[in-house]
Amino acid sequence: MVEAGKLLPKAYNLLALVKRLREALSASPPNRVRAAGLARAVPAARADIRGEDAASMTDADATAIRSDCIAGAALTDSDISTPDGLAIAQRAVTACATAQLAVKVQSIRGDVESLASVPNPGPRLLASHAFKEACRDQLIAAGSEAVQSLATLSVKTKGRRDELTKLIGEANSKIRREAYLIAGERARLIDDYIRAEVDRIKRDGVDIGEDFPYDYVRKSREYNEFSESSHKMARDKIQPMIDEAKKNASGLESELQSINAPAVAEAQALISRLMDAPSVSREEATAWAESQEITKTAINRLKSEKYPVDKLRADMADFYRITNGRIGRVVISSTGKSRASADQIHGAAVATIDIGSGFDKRVLWHELAHHLESDHVLLAAGKGFIEGRSKGVARLSSLAPRASYGPKEKAHADGFFDPYVGKIYDDATEVFSMGVESLSSPDLLVKRIAADPEHFALVAGMVTTPTSDGLARYRRIREELAGLTSDVASQQKSAIDAAKEFLAGRAVMTRDDDAAAKLFKSADYFSLLAIGRPKNEQEMIDAYVGSISGMLLFKAAALISRNAAGRMNRKTKGFVIFAGPDRVESVFIYGTDIDLPKAIMQALAVRENVDGLTPGGWMFSTRKYIDNGQLEKLLTTYSSGEKNVE
Repeated sequence: MVEAGKLLPKAYNLLALVKRLREALSASPPNRVRAAGLARAVPAARADIRGEDAASMTDADATAIRSDCIAGAALTDSDISTPDGLAIAQRAVTACATAQLAVKVQSIRGDVESLASVPNPGPRLLASHAFKEACRDQLIAAGSEAVQSLATLSVKTKGRRDELTKLIGEANSKIRREAYLIAGERARLIDDYIRAEVDRIKRDGVDIGEDFPYDYVRKSREYNEFSESSHKMARDKIQPMIDEAKKNASGLESELQSINAPAVAEAQALISRLMDAPSVSREEATAWAESQEITKTAINRLKSEKYPVDKLRADMADFYRITNGRIGRVVISSTGKSRASADQIHGAAVATIDIGSGFDKRVLWHELAHHLESDHVLLAAGKGFIEGRSKGVARLSSLAPRASYGPKEKAHADGFFDPYVGKIYDDATEVFSMGVESLSSPDLLVKRIAADPEHFALVAGMVTTPTSDGLARYRRIREELAGLTSDVASQQKSAIDAAKEFLAGRAVMTRDDDAAAKLFKSADYFSLLAIGRPKNEQEMIDAYVGSISGMLLFKAAALISRNAAGRMNRKTKGFVIFAGPDRVESVFIYGTDIDLPKAIMQALAVRENVDGLTPGGWMFSTRKYIDNGQLEKLLTTYSSGEKNVE
């Protein structure tokens, strides 16, 4: 039986799918491709509400995971050099990652944690140069033939294309500087005129009174007339140069387009072949894209970026298709950051993409491709690619001086088509993200494949290699764990809310203004800062709310918090609870709901009466902020009269 609280978001998802299906059918002409994808997604959404066909880890899954982990533990680096040994290692790496998630699933479900003791050769294999290089070489071999024709064609014309691109850039730079060139020429003409007039005044002995020569010239009618006409004179002189630059740029661009045409056509053909190579149909890809969540904040951000939601979903479907359906559920969100990012690539949480400035198909594919590396075999191949070619580690800002990279961003230095490809992370790379984004545009692909054909052989190998049963199992168990984790968080919130209501309803608050005034002198700097820096005892009393069992509650006007983009904010409102007038330890509570601090104080009061533990225990002495786990334990334990909260 599905709880009512879990049905609501699923019902909203179903309603949204049905609404989009009706819109697709009522369009003029009807969008039948999109409607077909939506129609395929609707039954799954209905089944999700009824609880049918729910993804759930089985005993067979556990058996397969255990078997693959044990087989991988017996491997040596020399075993990995054989095709059979590499296949065992790849299954083991995926199985070990799956086992870590599966243990959490078993723990939450209350099952026997049968996978907790299985061997875990995953970290050893992922750290093995032999394994990383073998995964890399396997994909490059699988994709080399697919990209060979385009790579040959693109490399052949690379020299002239680079030369033309440089000349076009210089011409366009001159064109963009037209206004500055005219202004500079006008300033030169005026300066020459003034100098000539000053020389004439000195030569003819003109009486200029007390004025300086330059000021005398600028006051003349002749100067004003010359100044007015100088703009046209300057423009007449500069315009032929600009016209010539435009003519040159147009001719160069026509030549570049002509040279590029065969390669661009071949690039488009390659993209089409890669799109058709995987086993995912257009209808399946559309259904996947239509079923992914796009938050309200993301929809608003997409409007400002002029990227329609329908276009984004179509681009997501193309990505899903060209990458052979290698990623699972993903949420498109926006936290206001200027730089897009892919989050939760690994682990239990749902994969997300945070929209940034300039978000378009290219950036979307880049961020989606980061989630391909949730497949640890692809992660190993990416690391093998950059590490195997590394000529040392350097700051990205030194490898790409014109880009705005931070001082902590480092990369392997080599002849990648962009230095960013070599950026170093603990559990990710930029290999597939930069490679797959290049497939979003044939022009971009032509430019980049000439600089590094091997990179695109690796990407093509990934596209044309079927996904494994182990990866499908990993994705399924990860999604189950994400759902269970969400349920646990929902249950935790419900428990906290119920306990809060119970305890706050029983709290009796009194006032002790003298105790509040006393804290003005004895409270620590950070607590006073949070309250809002009261200047005297009266302002401290004004912020005072009341007391429960000797503990004092104050309104806080300037708690420190960070938004989703990581920016600090000192204006967050909340409360500060002091342990007592003579015990100045304090804890900060976010939010304006006064029932929460009242419930905490009441729970601590009960705790002292029941267990003989004073409020100065774990809560006040170890942290300024209380986390949800401690909050749930405190409130739920003492709302039910139980003991032993430590």
